[in-house]
Amino acid sequence: MAGIWIKRSQLIGRTSEIIGYKSGLGLTRKEFEEIIPDIYHNLWFGKDEALLRIRSEEFENLINHLLYKIGNTLSPSNVPSTISLFKKYRNDPEALNMYQDLAKLFITFLGKISKEMKDAKHKSVNPEPFVREAKRNMDCLEY
Repeated sequence: MAGIWIKRSQLIGRTSEIIGYKSGLGLTRKEFEEIIPDIYHNLWFGKDEALLRIRSEEFENLINHLLYKIGNTLSPSNVPSTISLFKKYRNDPEALNMYQDLAKLFITFLGKISKEMKDAKHKSVNPEPFVREAKRNMDCLEY
């Protein structure tokens, strides 16, 4: 697995830039030190000139943890919601069937809306048509 070789000061600077960009917040180094999860202390604390090796997925996890800590995301996990939901319902056949039906509807909705948005001036997605269609379909099916 490839790794990123970086000085600690650069890691802190880049992390700060990403967190600031994604959250709109500018945190001080001291503020970061208060929210850094224990598993990243070896990366964050120490001499600024120290050369570190960090795997890309480890860096992604660090960013996710920090975004969660400042309230920008609902979970520190970077697992896609589709996988999380599958894992949540996989042992309940009725709920799993419902999830799979809704997931298919959602994929169809995304395909349709993507085509519509290509030429549209307004680039936001209104989920209301999907919700109405999902409710209509769920009312028709027995779970």
